[in-house]
Amino acid sequence: MQLRLGRFNLMNNEEEYAEELSVIDTIVHEGYRPTTLENDIAILRVEIPIIFNDYIQPVCLWKRDDGLDLPNVYNQPGTYIDWVYENTPTSGNDDPILGHPNMRLINQGNCGRNEHMPELDEDRKPILNQYPWMVVLQAKTTTEYIPCNGVLLNRNYVLTAECYDLQYEITVTLGDYDTSRTKDCGKVYGEIKCLSAVQTVSVSQFIRKDDLVLARLSDPAEIGGRQNIEAICLPVTPEQRERLYNRYIMTGWKESGSDATILQRALLEAIDLNKCRAEFKGRIDSKTICVWNLEDPNRSVACNDYTPGSALQAIDQKSKRYLLYCLGILAIAMFQNSTLPSVNIYYGFWIIY
Repeated sequence: MQLRLGRFNLMNNEEEYAEELSVIDTIVHEGYRPTTLENDIAILRVEIPIIFNDYIQPVCLWKRDDGLDLPNVYNQPGTYIDWVYENTPTSGNDDPILGHPNMRLINQGNCGRNEHMPELDEDRKPILNQYPWMVVLQAKTTTEYIPCNGVLLNRNYVLTAECYDLQYEITVTLGDYDTSRTKDCGKVYGEIKCLSAVQTVSVSQFIRKDDLVLARLSDPAEIGGRQNIEAICLPVTPEQRERLYNRYIMTGWKESGSDATILQRALLEAIDLNKCRAEFKGRIDSKTICVWNLEDPNRSVACNDYTPGSALQAIDQKSKRYLLYCLGILAIAMFQNSTLPSVNIYYGFWIIY
């Protein structure tokens, strides 16, 4: 069974904001009578979490303890509300991520948007405005600005790497493509496309764990207000968290070179984890992703000058959205002389908690 959301005109099967999800469980009212349609009500459970946006929103239910008489539903007293509450595991989810109250803070709206057909190869997609969650962080040192990559998680938080001393004043630039230009324009399938202006905000708070940093923005990101600013999705279902892809997409800006000011993309191929364990004895666990650069498998990704905080992502085949799996090169320096170029750990539990 398929559940369609965000629909307006049912005769139009290509509505821009429509979503289609697979139903994996149906809870039918125990008093349902198919001959009379008495108690004709059911709860559907979908395979992946529904992402709310301007076109898909939940309905409000009455509180059971507000002291008011509930209105009639299908000519019956509103006792269906009790049944819905008792049969919908909104707070009883045992999964440490899906059942956490902070789930409402991530994976909302148009996160991880992918406006291309699934059949289109990633290297054929234009980079301009394709990865609007990529951000640039800069710290004003005594001599120069030192850039660092990061990703936007929601209106208030950016995930990045600890690539410099955080005692300096740090700013975040959202929605950028070419950091040397005030307005980004480029060819997209033969037509010139220009993006909205970037948004630059300061960081008000840092939360650290190992080499990762959650940076709280002093002003909310203008998600939805600018076409070039959007959050990325996180892998939240058990299937998404445990899945290993054959290829990943890394995006970020480089430290140096003629193209250092332009957002770059590299396609990375996964390496067997046992091979990684043999190479990096004692430093690899089950949460590690090991990849190499398809363009040059004999060189480390770090040799290509990507700055720390570059994003390692993949496209979820069911939701068709980009999911963040790693920040691509965090502690890569120790592996630069190896033919196995990138090793990183997924910290999804820490992010949501």
